[in-house]
Amino acid sequence: MKSKTKKTINKAWDRIFPELLLSLTIISFYLITVDLYQYLFTELWWKFDSLNYNYTTIYLILLILLFSFIDLRKLLTKKYLRQGMIALLFVITLIGHKFYTNFYNELQTYPKIKSISKDWGIPGSWVKVTGRKVYLGETEMTIKKWEDKEVIFEIPVYVMEGNQQLKIFNIFNKEQKQYFQFKTMFNLKSVDEVLK
Repeated sequence: MKSKTKKTINKAWDRIFPELLLSLTIISFYLITVDLYQYLFTELWWKFDSLNYNYTTIYLILLILLFSFIDLRKLLTKKYLRQGMIALLFVITLIGHKFYTNFYNELQTYPKIKSISKDWGIPGSWVKVTGRKVYLGETEMTIKKWEDKEVIFEIPVYVMEGNQQLKIFNIFNKEQKQYFQFKTMFNLKSVDEVLK
């Protein structure tokens, strides 16, 4: 009786175990690729402000469909080394994902300049700064428009001529700097050349 029960349990385990390993593989692959995609496209290249989780859900469904064509029973039968590697990969992926999430959340506390409409200006001209958590420091600018990800400021008449640092601060007192050239006198011909 005991041996029959043991065989039944073994058969059930033999059916469930490959499916479990398949699930671990899918989750590992999903976390690695989504984390990499998020970092590249929302931080490094800044193509998007954030991930669209509707798309990542569709991606997960496609991964499940793709991996469902793999017959893990043949691949993993009595291959304890491969089974152990999949389990180890899953554990490493979870730990790496946790560290990455903390790192990414910390990055979100820093200000970030995405673009400046021009890298020079004269008193009275307007400049648009696109970024995240934007607050302008040092020489006080005349703010014309203020949004979460964009600030348009007017250069005041009393600003010093020459290369200055345009600084962006946020509530955590963290900053990002970018050089900006203030001009008090300029040649219209050289401006036309810059705008070409």
